[in-house]
Amino acid sequence: MEMLNEIVRSWNMDLPELEKVEEAFKIALDYWHEVKKKLNGFVFGSKDEEIKFYKYIKPKFTSYIEYFILLNHGLLFIPNERDETLRVYWEHEAKRLNRFIERNFAFVEYFKSENNEHDHQYFLSDNYDLANYIVSRPYDVDGEFMSSHDHLVASLLAEEMYHEYVVKKLKTLPQLPNILRQAQEDGLSPTERE
Repeated sequence: MEMLNEIVRSWNMDLPELEKVEEAFKIALDYWHEVKKKLNGFVFGSKDEEIKFYKYIKPKFTSYIEYFILLNHGLLFIPNERDETLRVYWEHEAKRLNRFIERNFAFVEYFKSENNEHDHQYFLSDNYDLANYIVSRPYDVDGEFMSSHDHLVASLLAEEMYHEYVVKKLKTLPQLPNILRQAQEDGLSPTERE
């Protein structure tokens, strides 16, 4: 809760949006590093305690790190053009969540259903497969405090937060004229259509 309060305070600062994102990212990353320091040498009391940590607690921190990475990336690549181009850009970004869900459908369905039959495989560090190290995140480069699927939980939560941000952003932009919308749906630029 303290981390979220600091993030909200940083978000309310009189700074450009990109600087707010960078500040919020630093806060989330610092809190995650503090958690890792406190856990150094810690032994979970049970497998269920360890599963709870990797399935629910760690992603509460790391999802914010991932969210601010997504948001930073999204803001960095905003086209400096007309409202039509901005709308097309943000509409494309709005599809990120669905693409993530499609790529990870079985796991997302498992996680959202609150099923626990595979938790021992997904959320115990003993079952971490080093082959997954290639998908490790910047906050996990040290290889400590990782399970095979906690990064997917964090990514899902981050994508959901980013989707919410993008939907709000789209509401601030004017609607595309029909010809531009049809060209976008056809995968054409407006000039190619005419």
